[in-house]
Amino acid sequence: MLEVSKEGNVVAVKESILSFVDTKVSYWYYDLEKNMKSSHGKKDDVVDREMAHHDRENVLRLVDKHCPEQKTSRHRTNESALSL
Repeated sequence: MLEVSKEGNVVAVKESILSFVDTKVSYWYYDLEKNMKSSHGKKDDVVDREMAHHDRENVLRLVDKHCPEQKTSRHRTNESALSL
Protein backbone atom coordinates (compact mmCIF):
# COMPACT_ATOMS: atom_id res chain seq x y z
CA MET A 1 0.00 0.00 0.00
CA LEU A 2 1.29 3.48 -0.87
CA GLU A 3 0.56 6.78 0.82
CA VAL A 4 1.75 9.81 -1.12
CA SER A 5 1.89 13.40 0.10
CA LYS A 6 3.41 16.52 -1.38
CA GLU A 7 4.54 19.54 0.59
CA GLY A 8 6.19 22.25 -1.45
CA ASN A 9 8.69 20.55 -3.75
CA VAL A 10 9.13 17.46 -1.56
CA VAL A 11 7.12 14.31 -2.22
CA ALA A 12 6.92 11.76 0.61
CA VAL A 13 5.96 8.15 -0.14
CA LYS A 14 5.12 5.70 2.64
CA GLU A 15 5.29 2.13 1.37
CA SER A 16 3.70 -0.59 3.51
CA ILE A 17 4.19 -4.24 2.64
CA LEU A 18 1.80 -6.43 4.61
CA SER A 19 2.09 -10.15 5.28
CA PHE A 20 0.50 -12.62 7.69
CA VAL A 21 3.24 -12.26 10.29
CA ASP A 22 4.97 -8.96 9.58
CA THR A 23 4.55 -5.49 8.15
CA LYS A 24 7.47 -3.68 6.55
CA VAL A 25 7.21 0.10 6.22
CA SER A 26 9.60 2.19 4.14
CA TYR A 27 9.65 5.94 3.64
CA TRP A 28 10.94 7.55 0.46
CA TYR A 29 11.46 11.26 -0.12
CA TYR A 30 11.88 13.06 -3.44
CA ASP A 31 12.85 16.72 -3.88
CA LEU A 32 11.52 17.76 -7.28
CA GLU A 33 13.31 21.13 -7.28
CA LYS A 34 16.77 19.75 -6.49
CA ASN A 35 16.16 16.51 -8.46
CA MET A 36 17.30 14.43 -5.47
CA LYS A 37 15.90 11.40 -3.61
CA SER A 38 16.46 9.55 -0.34
CA SER A 39 18.15 6.18 -0.42
CA HIS A 40 17.61 4.45 2.95
CA GLY A 41 13.83 4.06 3.34
CA LYS A 42 13.86 5.41 6.89
CA LYS A 43 11.38 7.88 8.34
CA ASP A 44 12.52 11.53 8.08
CA ASP A 45 15.46 10.51 5.88
CA VAL A 46 17.26 13.20 3.89
CA VAL A 47 17.52 13.34 0.12
CA ASP A 48 21.08 12.35 -0.63
CA ARG A 49 21.40 11.18 -4.21
CA GLU A 50 20.44 12.34 -7.66
CA MET A 51 17.23 11.12 -9.30
CA ALA A 52 17.32 9.50 -12.71
CA HIS A 53 14.89 10.82 -15.33
CA HIS A 54 12.64 7.74 -15.02
CA ASP A 55 12.53 8.18 -11.20
CA ARG A 56 11.27 11.72 -11.64
CA GLU A 57 8.60 10.65 -14.14
CA ASN A 58 7.41 7.90 -11.78
CA VAL A 59 7.17 10.34 -8.86
CA LEU A 60 5.20 12.82 -10.97
CA ARG A 61 2.77 10.05 -11.94
CA LEU A 62 2.33 9.07 -8.28
CA VAL A 63 1.56 12.66 -7.31
CA ASP A 64 -0.95 13.01 -10.15
CA LYS A 65 -2.66 9.76 -9.14
CA HIS A 66 -2.62 10.06 -5.33
CA CYS A 67 -2.75 13.84 -4.85
CA PRO A 68 -5.00 15.14 -7.65
CA GLU A 69 -5.51 18.44 -5.79
CA GLN A 70 -1.75 19.09 -6.13
CA LYS A 71 -1.14 18.51 -9.83
CA THR A 72 2.49 18.79 -10.84
CA SER A 73 3.81 21.62 -12.97
CA ARG A 74 4.25 19.11 -15.81
CA HIS A 75 0.51 18.50 -15.73
CA ARG A 76 -0.35 22.22 -15.67
CA THR A 77 1.93 22.81 -18.66
CA ASN A 78 0.15 20.09 -20.63
CA GLU A 79 -3.28 21.53 -19.75
CA SER A 80 -2.28 25.05 -20.82
CA ALA A 81 -0.95 23.72 -24.13
CA LEU A 82 -4.27 21.95 -24.76
CA SER A 83 -6.27 25.13 -24.19
CA LEU A 84 -4.54 26.93 -27.10
